[in-house]
Amino acid sequence: MTFARPRRADDARSFILFTAPATEHLADVMLHGCGVTGLDADDCWRRVRDDVFGEQPLPPVGDAVFDIDVSTLDATWVLPRIGNPAALGVWFPRSR
Repeated sequence: MTFARPRRADDARSFILFTAPATEHLADVMLHGCGVTGLDADDCWRRVRDDVFGEQPLPPVGDAVFDIDVSTLDATWVLPRIGNPAALGVWFPRSR
């Protein structure tokens, strides 16, 4: 179970869009991007690299938006499938 801590002003909430998926098993989800909250931008990149892709190479990045307003994300695909963006870690795609 993940417990959210109060969001600090210096936390970075990021949404990363990839131009192509790294592997077939990530294809459908990664085409919609990856949402992550970290202590700063470097921590966000580390969490995506380690927690989502592991040993696989990071796919090409099309865009990375830091301090994103979650309510602006796709209401049809992303918003119904996010985890807790106030907690540190990857919140889209949410883990099962």
